[in-house]
Amino acid sequence: MEKKRSRTLMINCGSAMLLRYDEREFEGYERIIMNAGDILFSQSAYEGLRAHGGFQLNCGRSKIVELKGRVVELGRGEELDGSTAYKGCHLLSTGSVWITARDASAFAEIAALSAGKLYYPAGFSVDEIPNLDVDRRVPYPPEAKLFHGDLKLSASLARGLNEGALLWVQGEIDASDEKALAALAEKKVKLYCSSALIYESDAVRYGSLFESGDFEEVPDGYEILRETLRLGLDNAVLYGAKLYVRGGLYIAKGEEESLQGIEKLIVRGEAKIPAEAVKAFREKGEADALKVYRGALWEIVGQGKINHAQLAAAKAQGKQYTLDVSGALDFDEDVQAEDLECFIAVSYSGMVRVPDGARAALQERVTQGSGVIASPGELLGDPDATDQLNLGEFKRI
Repeated sequence: MEKKRSRTLMINCGSAMLLRYDEREFEGYERIIMNAGDILFSQSAYEGLRAHGGFQLNCGRSKIVELKGRVVELGRGEELDGSTAYKGCHLLSTGSVWITARDASAFAEIAALSAGKLYYPAGFSVDEIPNLDVDRRVPYPPEAKLFHGDLKLSASLARGLNEGALLWVQGEIDASDEKALAALAEKKVKLYCSSALIYESDAVRYGSLFESGDFEEVPDGYEILRETLRLGLDNAVLYGAKLYVRGGLYIAKGEEESLQGIEKLIVRGEAKIPAEAVKAFREKGEADALKVYRGALWEIVGQGKINHAQLAAAKAQGKQYTLDVSGALDFDEDVQAEDLECFIAVSYSGMVRVPDGARAALQERVTQGSGVIASPGELLGDPDATDQLNLGEFKRI
């Protein structure tokens, strides 16, 4: 008799709010795995999942709350000005909440407030909020003009501000526009932020504008690129001679000459380059991390699968690869040890599942590894008996 397969439910999401647990929804699953950045549970939902058995939680931050009153979900970064009556309600957010009301009495009749981070005006009696449950409290000057997230300074922004205004920015300020800084300085505007991107000479001239925040100083004359740069012969002419890359750099095998037109290159992130480009890169640039690959790069980001047919075709064509995994990779059951001969080197960060017969061949090619190399039956059980939900948000309210 065929053995009944154990089923697994894997939920991958950026954030999750699970306030309601219904056993029928998870019926038939022996294992439940949740992978998320932030998770907010009600006490009853968390206990229900634990009682189900086989529950595994992997997250950056989790919060478990005892619900009090009717639930009202707040968006990330939502402002509470006290104008809406939430009598008897439990206000919930998986992210940050901003209080702009000046008087705590506006919240005297709510049942509770739960959030990751609470921003409130200095002098506000935050302890008067009933059943307040937040991970961090951050006061801000009451007179400040608030900006959620990051902010890029511009001359048009400066024109709309009053003399001596204070900008309070939750995230990073992009202060790479010198004209914007000059306009703000003329109006004696003050800036508060967690960090600021600014050219070195501007940091000297306009650094006094900033009340707080760490500077990331860019050498003068460099063009700033704010995303990963995939540099090749077809796009190298689009950029200046000096580049400051915030993100990563990738150069494909055979595209090494794309560096010829570049005089200086700074990469604030990881640079992935073929071995043939190492000498030229070191003469011109620097990177926070340098990953050199031989052959062509076979890259897996997130989740991926590789089967015997793919590897056999590569081997027949004489292709050689460096395998780079950031996430989870499954080799199909038909993959054999000799199939892996097309890989010169293997690096991984995450999980790689490979058939037992090919496991040793894979491991001997590992040059850098962080995570787990396992057999298909390990960790999650039979991959064909695993249901996956890949979502931005997972909610049961």
